[in-house]
Amino acid sequence: MIFREFNNNDAAFCFRMRSSAFIEKFYDEIGAEAVSLGVNAYLPDDYIKMTSYLKIFILEDDGERAGFLTVKKIEDDAAEIPFIYFDLNKLGRGYGVASIKYIEEWVKANWSSVNTIIIDTIIPKYNGGFYEKMGYMKTGKGVCTFFNKDVPATRFEKRIK
Repeated sequence: MIFREFNNNDAAFCFRMRSSAFIEKFYDEIGAEAVSLGVNAYLPDDYIKMTSYLKIFILEDDGERAGFLTVKKIEDDAAEIPFIYFDLNKLGRGYGVASIKYIEEWVKANWSSVNTIIIDTIIPKYNGGFYEKMGYMKTGKGVCTFFNKDVPATRFEKRIK
C-alpha cells in the first residue's frame, strides 16, 4: 500500500469512487436528494481545480488505485479532511486506518502550525464509529454544502500535537 500525489489522470477515478459511495453506501442514511446533490457536486474537472486549495492523495495497492483522500488547511492551527473514499470492492483491507495515519503524519511534517484535524461527515452512522476508533472526538454539528444546499453533518476533531 502506497500513497502518492494526485495527477490529472486521477480525476475520473476520484469522481467514480465518491459517486459509487454516495449511491451504494450513503442512501439509507441521507436519502435521495442528498445523494443526488453529493454525486453531482464534483465532476472530474473539479478534482483538478481542487488541487489549487487542497492536497489530494491517491492510495494504491498492488499497483492499482484503491482510493483517494484529501486534506485542506482551514486555519493556521487546523486542517480538515474533506474526502476519504475507497473502492467499495476493496473495503476491509485497512485502507481507512492507513489513510488517517498517513494524513496525520503528512500534516505534522508539512504544516507545523496545525494541531487539530477536523472531519465533518454527513454519514455518522456509517463512519462515525471508525473516526472515534481513530481517536477523533465528536464535537458537535457541522454542515456540508452542495450546490448552495446545506446538508447536516457531524463534526469530529482530533488534536495531533
